[in-house]
Amino acid sequence: EVGDLPGRLQVKLLRVLQERTVRPVGSSKEIPVNVRLISATNRDIDEDVKSGQFRTDLFYRLNVISIHIPPLRERPEDIPPLIARLLPEVARANNSPVKGFAPDAMKCMLDYAYPGNIRELKNILERAVALCSTSLISVGELPDAMVAARSRTSITTAFEPGPGFDLDAEIKRQETGYIEAALARTGGVQAAAAELLGITVRSLRYR
Repeated sequence: EVGDLPGRLQVKLLRVLQERTVRPVGSSKEIPVNVRLISATNRDIDEDVKSGQFRTDLFYRLNVISIHIPPLRERPEDIPPLIARLLPEVARANNSPVKGFAPDAMKCMLDYAYPGNIRELKNILERAVALCSTSLISVGELPDAMVAARSRTSITTAFEPGPGFDLDAEIKRQETGYIEAALARTGGVQAAAAELLGITVRSLRYR
């Protein structure tokens, strides 16, 4: 998490990269080093550079080759193979008979936005395995927040006009449902939700 380095450590790291030497703690002698540095951050490092929270000179030293790894909510196709990889490992560690998910529980797993990314996915698996006493994890073993998020995405579109029917109120309800569903799917990120809905962020905020 290079983006979390305080200013004094940014200076020290920059010096190592420029001079290609390090000074061990308690020593007055510089030791030459030959390394290739791979760094990572979950912050918007460009914004941190603009705001002065991250040194520009260090940023350009580090940013030789940049690889963007999208959050899990933007690559739902990765969820099944991640579950297939992690679930047996978690089950073995807990001496559990769990082999997989019931269909409705798997649907919840696939529809969730995972604001905590893969760490949250593994945490959910560990919780479900700890609670499950059968071979298949059910919805009851999943976190309430995950089940609630899925229920918000289930938008009723049945057309049932009758006495007292209010078209404006019904349209507003449907609009609210779609907005809540988009926000749930994107973990509350308004820009991503607006893109899903095909509107601008300004329009989303107004609505």
